[in-house]
Amino acid sequence: MGFYLFFFPHRCIGINFAYITLSNIGDKPVTTFTKKELQAFVDQIKSRLMSGQTSDLEQTLLTIGLPVVCSKAFIDFCRIRNEKPLVLLLASLAISNDIEPAWSQRVLDVYQSIVNEGELVPGMAALAPRHVLRQAMALIVDKKEFNLQKGILGSSPDVVMTIELLLDYDQSTAATDLLTAHWGEKPIDVHLLDLAKSLLSRQSSNGIQLHCVNQWIAIFEFVCGKLTGPNYEVLREQFALIIAENHLAAKHADQTLQWCQRVFNEKDLLKADYYRAKALCLKNDHLGSVQAMDHLLTGIADQPREWLESAFKTPGGGKYQFDLEAAQSALRDMQKVMSKIDKKIFLVSGTLLGYERVGNFLSHDKDIDVGIYGNEDQFEVIQALTESKLFHVPMRDIQLTNNFYIPSYHVKTHMAIDVFVYHRAGNKLRTGVQNTFGYLQNFDFTPFGLQAIEFVGVPTHAPDNIDLNLRENFGDWRTPDPHYISHLQSPSTVDVGGPIYLLVARLELLRYIVEEKPIKGSRVCDILRRYTDHPLGMSERLLSQIEEQYGFAPLANALTA
Repeated sequence: MGFYLFFFPHRCIGINFAYITLSNIGDKPVTTFTKKELQAFVDQIKSRLMSGQTSDLEQTLLTIGLPVVCSKAFIDFCRIRNEKPLVLLLASLAISNDIEPAWSQRVLDVYQSIVNEGELVPGMAALAPRHVLRQAMALIVDKKEFNLQKGILGSSPDVVMTIELLLDYDQSTAATDLLTAHWGEKPIDVHLLDLAKSLLSRQSSNGIQLHCVNQWIAIFEFVCGKLTGPNYEVLREQFALIIAENHLAAKHADQTLQWCQRVFNEKDLLKADYYRAKALCLKNDHLGSVQAMDHLLTGIADQPREWLESAFKTPGGGKYQFDLEAAQSALRDMQKVMSKIDKKIFLVSGTLLGYERVGNFLSHDKDIDVGIYGNEDQFEVIQALTESKLFHVPMRDIQLTNNFYIPSYHVKTHMAIDVFVYHRAGNKLRTGVQNTFGYLQNFDFTPFGLQAIEFVGVPTHAPDNIDLNLRENFGDWRTPDPHYISHLQSPSTVDVGGPIYLLVARLELLRYIVEEKPIKGSRVCDILRRYTDHPLGMSERLLSQIEEQYGFAPLANALTA
């Protein structure tokens, strides 16, 4: 036990761990808490720590329970989130209370050295320069080469901690090299098993890292290859599912389908159905994609809502407060960038509707919609946005040919601006949504010229026949309809009742089941019921089952509810 100092900008906090002991503990193990609850604990502890009120901090720690906050699982939870002050605090507290003292001391030495920007504390300085933790520190802090040519120096627990550290600091290539070098021909042991569980936690917490997804796939596939025998059946299926998800993110459709075949657990099979549907869509097998979606929609009826939300709810899918000032700033910067290359953007879709209906963004907006003509040099637009440093354009979502959509994000405000590209298609102007699920859904409009307008104080442009454009997009646009489903109800939709349309309907139905939106769900069921005789139609039996299970009343009843 002892007195420890924690340094933060403009303040230094001293905590005497002699007064925080195991005499006051809770008895609930950390594994029984949800990720949301653990994050709440992190927020509480960080708030008390930053306030400098040590008595409040002590009470918070004791209320949560020292076995929880000093556990490897909770300290690792903080490591994954790069909460270095909390890692230092909790590792010190664990050492003071003799909880996993050797591991906690190693964590404390590593993170104190990181906070010291590479100036090694005695525990780290005592290690040989070739030790894997010393090499990882040199790579993370000083960008020095991680070299295993002379072999691996360090115990298996040190190797596990090093791999975790490398992954947490975005050094996945070095992590892959160390993993395969250390366990190359060895069978699984308790340390690799610990690492396997740690890998699942890191991916669950941070999501898929697209810029290094192939390294993560290599790591997961290597570990999964070691999980042989009946004792690891559950863990092996968890790895198969997450490997399938990573292959899907990398748009490896065939590999996704192969790994989905290794999943047999009932709930995991439902997620595999979703991955299978997306992979088949990427392969343009819309019949197979629709069949996988129907299998999924049949199976989720018996699952609890908590599982549905964790499995399928997209980030930010709940209530969202549109930031008008951020939107104005983003649009102004977009106009500035486009003006420099003599390109005209114009308001479209929901943003044009807001301009004409209320003279502002609509309160339920989630992004900004603008358009450009297809005869413009799209890659000049993308280059200008990227080089401006004002916007980020995810290039993996850009089609090299027949591109209808340029996603962009305003760096300063994180506001999304969707740039729709309008091409000539016969006697129409055609744009589209290139969804990450793998499909392209097109929309046709009567050709239009442009008129100069001012919107939220920003000079820009709009179609010269706004009323016609909005009628083609929304029908009766003057009457607000909070349950309008643009991808299914827009008069501009191309190929209504076709394969893409019927796939989109199923995806929207899943969305409204998860988000508990019965009126929109009822509307989708009503649309799907028109096509029960179509080769890709949904059966009346499944439609009735969904309506009964989720309270999606027939449309007339739903609208009067």
